[in-house]
Amino acid sequence: ITSHGSEAIAVEFFRKGVKDYLSKPFTSDELFAAMDRALADVRLRREKELLTQNLAAANQELRRMVREMDTLYGIGKSVTSLLDRDQLLERILDAAFYVIGAEEGSLMLVDEETDRLRPVLHRQRVDGEHHHVARRDPQELAADAIRSGAATTSGEMLSAPLTVGDKVVGAIGLGNPVTARSFGGHAKQLLMALADYAAIAIENARLYEEVRQADLAKSEFVSLVVHEMGTPLTSIGCYTDVLLQGYSEQPLTEKQAQYLRVVRRNADRMQILLSDLQDISRIETGHLSLELQPTDLADVLKNALDVTRRQIEARSQKLSVKIPKNLPPVHADPARLTQILINLISNAYKYTPEG
Repeated sequence: ITSHGSEAIAVEFFRKGVKDYLSKPFTSDELFAAMDRALADVRLRREKELLTQNLAAANQELRRMVREMDTLYGIGKSVTSLLDRDQLLERILDAAFYVIGAEEGSLMLVDEETDRLRPVLHRQRVDGEHHHVARRDPQELAADAIRSGAATTSGEMLSAPLTVGDKVVGAIGLGNPVTARSFGGHAKQLLMALADYAAIAIENARLYEEVRQADLAKSEFVSLVVHEMGTPLTSIGCYTDVLLQGYSEQPLTEKQAQYLRVVRRNADRMQILLSDLQDISRIETGHLSLELQPTDLADVLKNALDVTRRQIEARSQKLSVKIPKNLPPVHADPARLTQILINLISNAYKYTPEG
């Protein structure tokens, strides 16, 4: 400040960004002190700008990591929900291309018989001429990744093991043969995270297929048992009916007739059990078909009573039937509805005391 009225000028300068001032006369020490204050202010401003830039970069990196985690989580849910192996393998390579941006990818699975890696899928995402660079054999690189238990690189190639616990399921390999671009540490981390999801999904699909094959084998066995037992049971029932109706050369004694009625009753029971067993197998495999049509409830009940009447009479029981007249038809499968009523009536006479 040099003269009268300089205060107003100083205020105006402060409004425009001036940080300090000196009044005349001033010494060299005062000048140096003002310069130190100005330099300190510059340093603080630069440090503040640097911290702001670092904070912005950290926030940007955090947002990127969150996006990647969300992407991996979504991919993990999508992949682990698939049970068809071929569709699953395609989805795994799609995920690797999307997350890492590789130009080609391949999947190798361990053959359970030979315990060796076997290529099962290879896809080229980017078309173009391959650079003539020294490339390792993909299976050798995959074997190295499995031995190390981590993602392994070699030039423009990257491979990661597919493991579930201590079990090796296979390996996933990526490459950039067109651009010859190498993979960094971040790509390794992403591929290892994806490999964890992929290994679990592949193992789930394998276990599901084993269970499906076991269910199929069980259903085939049940069908065979029903067929092999149904034929002799039908013959037993027919011949028993013939004897009970008096078509034998000699008349039956009461004791013999009683024995034959027991045989007939147990044959009927076995037929019902075989039918139920076959239906359970069909329900489990999704092969149970229903033939829905307008059905008369009175006719269905009559058929069920015809099947169970002999067993009820053999236990000296009485069944009272009251059917309202003019019942409307129902939309149902007559055979299945009859079977339901037979099961209900059978349970009733089995758990009702004789006489």
